Amino acid sequence: SESTMEKIIESRDILGVPLILYMTLALNISIEKEGSVVDIYDKIFSIEGGIYDRCIDNKSFEDNHRIVETKEQIHQISRDIAMWMFENKSEEAYIPREEYQKICDNIVQNQVQNNSNIKQDFLIGNFFKLAKHCEGVDSEELYFVHRSIYEYFVVETIFSSIEKAIMDLTEKSQEDLAKNIAFYLKEGKISTTIGEYLQHKIIKLYKKMDDEKKQRFYLWWESAVDKMMESRMFYY
Repeated sequence: SESTMEKIIESRDILGVPLILYMTLALNISIEKEGSVVDIYDKIFSIEGGIYDRCIDNKSFEDNHRIVETKEQIHQISRDIAMWMFENKSEEAYIPREEYQKICDNIVQNQVQNNSNIKQDFLIGNFFKLAKHCEGVDSEELYFVHRSIYEYFVVETIFSSIEKAIMDLTEKSQEDLAKNIAFYLKEGKISTTIGEYLQHKIIKLYKKMDDEKKQRFYLWWESAVDKMMESRMFYY
């Protein structure tokens, strides 16, 4: 749609073509009417059929390509890198080499067995770039190729932690919502774009609810915020 394309064109250009448009065309992703950049990124970074599968689709291997076994871990690395940026370098949106190496090491140690290649594999999507400085051996930094991808992974991480609570709409899920929001917002501040992305995903989830849940939603949400305020958890 026209409104969606306007948002896409705001993305950084490569040779005059918006980056997100390159990714959309490469993965044959459809742009829905009245969609959002968030919806497109949801498809691009989907565990099934997204960018992680692009190098193995329609190709034959004697054995399954190792990306099939590690794409969930690769996705988690992107989440963790984005959250580190959110909490430590939100303005510049980069992570030093030693920090992203720690994240990779942690994922490899805790989730992946007998796979020494994941550190190289997590760059498979080509949505990272390295910046090297003229001085300093340890000054290499990792960026997402576009800031909106960093902001997307921050939102995707936060939303995933509260999605079930929102769907449950119980008193216990209010506690879960407050606990998870507090965990992720202990350091990071919500920017305008991150706020818009998160709002879009929550509204989209709300529209999927049945009428009975829709009627209870806002009262449930207000009660959850009240509990957060009572516990002195104030966040913008």
